[in-house]
Amino acid sequence: MPPKPFKSNSVPCSRSLVQKYTYAKRKAEQTKKRCKIEDATKFYVPQDQTQKPPSQEQLQVPIKEELDNELVDFRGLSTVSKCYVSVLERACILHPELAVCPGRTSRWRGFAYGTLGELLFLLTSTRQKELTLKSCDYIQNLWEEAKVLGFDLSWLAPSIDNVCLVGQKKHLEQDRETMHSQMSTLTMQLCEAKRVAANLEIQLQMMKGQMKYCEEEFLCTSVFL
Repeated sequence: MPPKPFKSNSVPCSRSLVQKYTYAKRKAEQTKKRCKIEDATKFYVPQDQTQKPPSQEQLQVPIKEELDNELVDFRGLSTVSKCYVSVLERACILHPELAVCPGRTSRWRGFAYGTLGELLFLLTSTRQKELTLKSCDYIQNLWEEAKVLGFDLSWLAPSIDNVCLVGQKKHLEQDRETMHSQMSTLTMQLCEAKRVAANLEIQLQMMKGQMKYCEEEFLCTSVFL
């Protein structure tokens, strides 16, 4: 009996190795692609069209703490803006009765010293040539509010009178500019009316000439009749 041929397992082994190598390579490529996608999505925020816009409460900036930080205590009477303290201190030194307000509530003191501080700050920090019509009106409104606080502010009246004069001058300047503009408009309209009147005068003279010629022709025809 002839010997059986030897069957080698090298082919199946090589096939299995190739399959394992191919599978491992494909797995590595998939892992690499997945890592790239994950890295890219770290810096990408998907835009959801169905997502509702943030509410108004989320958009509000908490500025209360910043405003509170600008408020300082003024002689234990009230909390006022930091920029008003120096002018209020100077006013209270010159007029000590401003710091005396017995029987007043903290709310009233806050309004009173806030109004007075703002008025004094505007009067001392704004030069006369920097005053505008709007600022003059605003200072006058503050003065009307300050007069009903119960303080003796007669020492402040000359400065307010000066602001009132500046405001009155600003109003007159504005009225003058308005009237000047209106006069320019009326002058242009008058010139246009004169031009139209001149054209009408020419047409009238032409019509008179035609009328005179028509009457002469009429008289001539009447003679022959």
